[in-house]
Amino acid sequence: MPTIYDFAERFRAALLARDQSSARQLIQAYGLAFTRLQTQLSQLTTRIQNARAAGEEITPAWLQREERFKALMQQVGAEIGQLANFANDLISLAQQAEVERALRDSGTLLTAAAADAGIVATFNQVNPGAVASLVGALGDGSPLRRLLQQLPGDGRREIERALIEGVTLGENPRKVARRMRDALGGNLTRALRIARTEQIRAYREASRATYRENSDLVTGWQWLSARQTRTCASCWAMDGQIFPVETPLGSHPQCRCSMIPVLESAPLRETGEQAFARLPEAQQREILGDAKYTAYRNGEISLRSLVGYRNDRRWGETRWERGLKDALRGEIDARWGTVPGLAEPIATAPAGPAGKPIAPALKLPARGNLARLGRNVLGIIDRIHGDGDLPLLPVRAVSNRRFFGAYSFSFSGRAGEIMISRQGDHPELTLAHEIGHFLDHQGVQKGTHMSARSDVFAEFRQAAEQSRAIQEIRRLAATRTVSVTLGEGDPIEYPIDRVYLSYLLKPEEIWARAYAQYIAVRSDDPTMREQLNQLRQRLGQVYYPAQWDDDEFEPIAEAMDRLMLRLGWRK
Repeated sequence: MPTIYDFAERFRAALLARDQSSARQLIQAYGLAFTRLQTQLSQLTTRIQNARAAGEEITPAWLQREERFKALMQQVGAEIGQLANFANDLISLAQQAEVERALRDSGTLLTAAAADAGIVATFNQVNPGAVASLVGALGDGSPLRRLLQQLPGDGRREIERALIEGVTLGENPRKVARRMRDALGGNLTRALRIARTEQIRAYREASRATYRENSDLVTGWQWLSARQTRTCASCWAMDGQIFPVETPLGSHPQCRCSMIPVLESAPLRETGEQAFARLPEAQQREILGDAKYTAYRNGEISLRSLVGYRNDRRWGETRWERGLKDALRGEIDARWGTVPGLAEPIATAPAGPAGKPIAPALKLPARGNLARLGRNVLGIIDRIHGDGDLPLLPVRAVSNRRFFGAYSFSFSGRAGEIMISRQGDHPELTLAHEIGHFLDHQGVQKGTHMSARSDVFAEFRQAAEQSRAIQEIRRLAATRTVSVTLGEGDPIEYPIDRVYLSYLLKPEEIWARAYAQYIAVRSDDPTMREQLNQLRQRLGQVYYPAQWDDDEFEPIAEAMDRLMLRLGWRK
């Protein structure tokens, strides 16, 4: 007689087969789109060849003026827009179908779980329409729809960049065509990743809704991975853990794991960690890779230390396989479940502040706007982290249009004061920024900006340096002007503010901006979030990325989490 695990594996295999069918439809649609673009591309490359033969210099500016190029790019935008709509419709239909299949499959799994537990039970049925609304990715304004709507603009920019680079480098037209197809393929890869992730997520959420509807009998769900050599170390580590029915399965994009119901007194299989430990060394090495396997064998890392974790306000919990360097620093709080045989969760308490609160070290005005917003910001900071012994620092409001805020100190390294401009339009974030300077200058070693030189900050500096924002600032700082085309006119050269960029690249300024964003992100305070979003608006002809987009900031925030743990500011 098949066990619940046999049923789960059968259902998982069927789900992956349906996923492959959706992928084939997407790939076919992208192939047809490129075929339709080839005529326009051929006409453009012929025009480029003729121009070169006539002695014309082919430059990006020449290309921007060329009618064939404009016609091609217009069609590219239309094609990718159609593909994005096709992908959205395909994913939405697949999600609805997966909801119905999941309700049937989860009923079978519940029956199998009851049989394994030696009980007879009647389970409640769930309305498919209600579950579809719970999935949350099918409606207008959802994170999924917004993500797909980015494809036309992103795809057009990638293809335009590929064409301009090919022309600038003087590449053969056939190579330019391949470069363009590669750029279009980037959108295909992204669309496939979204489709696979969302189709499987709909199946899981419908299954969880069934378990939740029967919570009088179902005590939770168990994480079930494929336990294959292609299964990542993170999913091996999570395999077998048990979570409440209220908790979604938060894994990485394109994860193939599933969730099975747990009934009280039902037998449970061993965990993925236990199963992994019994694998032959060759299979362990194939899963982990040589370097991680050696560290695992020597006891320097565990499977759990390879689990990364974040909780995104749009997409929820995500877990992924960490790199060796991060894993060697030890396990992090990845919101572990329970494992069979243990009554209590294997988890550290949610991270909280440690050390002394920051608020007593800041002397705010007795009354007024700065007093009110200052108390709010300090309350937010004290809920996130503490510090050690800090000197008393006055905070005052000033009427100054030359700066939003400033932290002053003497030549001897003694802290002076924080000034906040009354004319600033993001005062909460500015105050957090200046407090970041204060902590950098007085919190680790009195009178020195440790973010610029201390080894304790090395991981933070590396994460910040690798971000898109800092790399773009360095790119802009190496130039004097940037060429911008407005409408269909000729490019206009705009001067680069290299003095401002030099300021943005100071290590202590990178730290202060990151600290302010860290407080906004970790607190999810709506006022600070709104101010952060205003600072990230792409306004003007040249955009200087002083703050980071959410996706690129997460590695920086995680580095700051670990930094504060090492400093004793969090626990």
